[in-house]
Amino acid sequence: FRTISYYCPRSLVGMVHTIEPPVVGEKDNGKCRTDILRRHIVDVQQSFQMILKCIDDEQKSMQSEREKLNAERDAFEQMQQRVRDVNDMKTEKVTLNIGGSLFQTCTETLSCEPGSMLEAMFSGRFNVGTDENGHAFIDRDPTYFPLILSYLRERKEQTKHKKLILDNDAADKVLKEAQFYGLDGLQRLL
Repeated sequence: FRTISYYCPRSLVGMVHTIEPPVVGEKDNGKCRTDILRRHIVDVQQSFQMILKCIDDEQKSMQSEREKLNAERDAFEQMQQRVRDVNDMKTEKVTLNIGGSLFQTCTETLSCEPGSMLEAMFSGRFNVGTDENGHAFIDRDPTYFPLILSYLRERKEQTKHKKLILDNDAADKVLKEAQFYGLDGLQRLL
C-alpha cells in the first residue's frame, strides 16, 4: 500500500486530505484482514466521492464565472458598437440661430425626417441663410424649438415617441411650428 494525498480547492478550503493504508500486523485484535481491507476500501471510495464532489463544485463555479464573464463581454461589445455608431454618424455640427437663440446639433439630426423643411435645408441641395456669425438663421420663435429638436433626436435614435402633453395654447403653437418645419410625425403626436 502507499499513501494517497489530494487537494480539494474552495469547497474544503485548501485542506490536504490523506488516505493512509490500513496497518495490518500480526496483532489485528481478532479482526479479519478482509474486514480491515473492506473498511479501507469504503474509506477510499468515500474520499473519492468527496474528490468528485469537489470537482463538480469547481466546474459549476467555473461555469458560473464563465457565464458572468460572457455577459460582461457582450455588454462591453454592445457599448463598443454604440460608440462606433456614434463616431460613424454624420457629425457635421450645425449651430442654428432660431429667432436670436442658438441651438447646436448635427446635420443627421436635422435630416432625420424625410420630406421636412429641415431635411431639405441641410441636405446640401440648398444654400442656407446665415447670420453674421455664420450660423444657419431661421426667423421663428425659439420658445418651442427645444421640443422640435428633442423630437428629431428621438426619431434619429428610433426611440418610441411619447405623446406630448401640453396646454391648448402651447399645443397650438407647437403644431404651427411642426407645420412650418414640415414635421408630419410631430404633428401626429399633438
